[in-house]
Amino acid sequence: MSERPRDLLLSESDCWQVRGRPDSVRFFREVGSLLPGATMLFLEVGSPPLSVENVLKPLIQKSSIEPPRGTSWPRAQMFQVPFNPDTLQLLAELAESHAEPEYCDHMQVYQDTEHVLEWYDAFDDTLWVTGTVPEEQIRQFAERLELHYSAHKAAV
Repeated sequence: MSERPRDLLLSESDCWQVRGRPDSVRFFREVGSLLPGATMLFLEVGSPPLSVENVLKPLIQKSSIEPPRGTSWPRAQMFQVPFNPDTLQLLAELAESHAEPEYCDHMQVYQDTEHVLEWYDAFDDTLWVTGTVPEEQIRQFAERLELHYSAHKAAV
């Protein structure tokens, strides 16, 4: 049975909003330092080219978590891969030679069962990061990627 994530949407909780248009290669090189305890990365991709599938499929790991999908129809592929330096390096390499929608329409990251990053319409829309990340850490991440961040308070 699949495990329901504790917070279905980070954007509905106290969290950080990160805005701007990051360079995707730099993003994958920096995001590991933002979320050092993260364990699983979910990439939702509508129509990945074979070259992307050949990189991502061998990395797939089963997870009991089913994150909320960003696209209901047509059903996109969901790649569940470990969040670690090797995977992030491979994604940075993919980003050097592919357009973002070829390897990532929507992205979610978990630390065990805790939802720590949510990015629907990745690289174009607001990036949401768990409020448990210290402000200094989010500030440094945003500065390195030339982005803007702010605290987001959940509606009561």
